Amino acid sequence: MSNVDDLVLSILEEGSLTKSISNFVSKHITDPIRHKKILDILKNSEYRGNLDLSNIEGIPDLGNLKVVYGNIDLENSTIDSLGKLERIEGDLNARHTGLRDLGELRYVKGDVDMAGCKMVDLGNLEEVDGDLDISFSSNIKDLGHLRYVGGDLNADYCTRLESLSRLEEVDGSIHLMGCNDLVSIGWLKKVGRDLRLINSKVRDLYKLVHVGGSIIISNSSNVDVSGLRKGIKVKRVW
Repeated sequence: MSNVDDLVLSILEEGSLTKSISNFVSKHITDPIRHKKILDILKNSEYRGNLDLSNIEGIPDLGNLKVVYGNIDLENSTIDSLGKLERIEGDLNARHTGLRDLGELRYVKGDVDMAGCKMVDLGNLEEVDGDLDISFSSNIKDLGHLRYVGGDLNADYCTRLESLSRLEEVDGSIHLMGCNDLVSIGWLKKVGRDLRLINSKVRDLYKLVHVGGSIIISNSSNVDVSGLRKGIKVKRVW
């Protein structure tokens, strides 16, 4: 769809020419004043508030920022790395962006949406207190230093994912559909709700000590559940 088509569609949806043009400009044209304001923010080590970097171009990373006390939106931006950033006290939206590197990021208080990302691993990220969505991220091979997810982990169709690496605990459910190269759940010990293994090559689950819901297995015939602890429920779906 062309930019003109976008504008026409926006007018039809909004019912207002003025509002539609405003939305179109903010989506497709980088405002020099906004660009300068963002560059000024990135000179500091901390930022308090929500950081909107959506649709921004010409900025490769987050400069000197180490902590953001709010949400970060990278949608449609050309930012390649989070650079020196270590903590996000809110959500991170990097869905379908060109982000290839989480830099020094170790902690996110809220949700992380990186569906369709281009990264090979999650780098230094250790803890996400909300949901983590990396579904349809075909380059990811492992979860790096990640140890804890406070919500759900969605890794559906991460077709090159080989291991959950150092991940030990997920308080919600884990979704692993279409992870055709997955051979190990790594250090995983606790799952608060369901663990869904569909179309994977995982063989054993013996390190698991707690699953609050069920282990749901489909098209993963190599999975050996004989060593599971008593009380862990298993459902095979054919």
